[in-house]
Amino acid sequence: MNTTRRRVASATAAGALAVAGLAAAAPAADAARATANAVCRQASPPSGEVAATMSVGVSFNPASGPAGTVVAVSATAGPLPVLSSTAVPDAMIETRLTLAYAGAASGTADLVSAQTVALPQGPVDLGPFDASLRIPDGAPPGDLQFTAKALSVTITTPYGSVLEECDFSGSGVLGTFTVTSDTGTQQRPQGTVDSGGLNFEQAAAGMQLSQVTLNGKPQTMTGALNQVAVQDFRGDVLGWDLTGAITDFTSPEKGGLIPADSFTWKPACAVTNPDSPSQVVAGSEGTVGLLCKQNANAPGVVSGGEFTADASAKLPIPAWQLSGTYTATLTLTLI
Repeated sequence: MNTTRRRVASATAAGALAVAGLAAAAPAADAARATANAVCRQASPPSGEVAATMSVGVSFNPASGPAGTVVAVSATAGPLPVLSSTAVPDAMIETRLTLAYAGAASGTADLVSAQTVALPQGPVDLGPFDASLRIPDGAPPGDLQFTAKALSVTITTPYGSVLEECDFSGSGVLGTFTVTSDTGTQQRPQGTVDSGGLNFEQAAAGMQLSQVTLNGKPQTMTGALNQVAVQDFRGDVLGWDLTGAITDFTSPEKGGLIPADSFTWKPACAVTNPDSPSQVVAGSEGTVGLLCKQNANAPGVVSGGEFTADASAKLPIPAWQLSGTYTATLTLTLI
């Protein structure tokens, strides 16, 4: 690229940034790139204009389709010669490239890019730029020819920022999108499947353990967890865990206490809807922890269903325990 040397940022005590002319070789010929003549202006002092020759490339995905097609547009531009009289490890270059298209329809597309470069450095390729363009509805069959229209470059370093704005003239066609005829009437049915969520509900809040009468020997209270119903209607591949945590048993009348880890349970879990895509796994017998769980599925395989969770429970009572009514709190959590 050949340009006229010019300064694009004021110098500081530490150094200066410049866009300068380089005796760079012309870009190699490439079917995806075309040469565009650019006239660039500096917005901040020292202001001025410089003529430049820049290579711009553009590609489309897809490259053809009927009116209304959404096209992914990618482009590159450059090289832009950037020099600095001091080392700048992380100069930010933000660029907006505007493409114009005309033919079967007309309009513009803005493509934006941001990159970090280390200075001093020679020519810098700008981009890649990416944008999504919808071919106008009603566009007749034919070619849309894309050309470069404008380019703005902002270079930011610890020593200041520079804004460059460029216009293109005499540029060749960068790429062509072909608008095809719609051979039939198309309709696109669409609907949304909402998640039903993950929920659980217990049959009751109170849990009554069997009564014992002290007789100088160890005894055991027994009982059962109030049944819990779990519904997983999320329409996902996720699993879930239903766990419990229990506090110490206390009796306020005489200050009696039975430690929480004395309480044990034996989980029992079941699938209640035979169409459920997942199975349920019971936790281990012993101190309170995992009650039931559903394992996650591989991507693309839905999990979920309807289940119940139960457990039988035991609470050992020492031979010489303070008498009274003992209460604890058992908390169930579904995640």
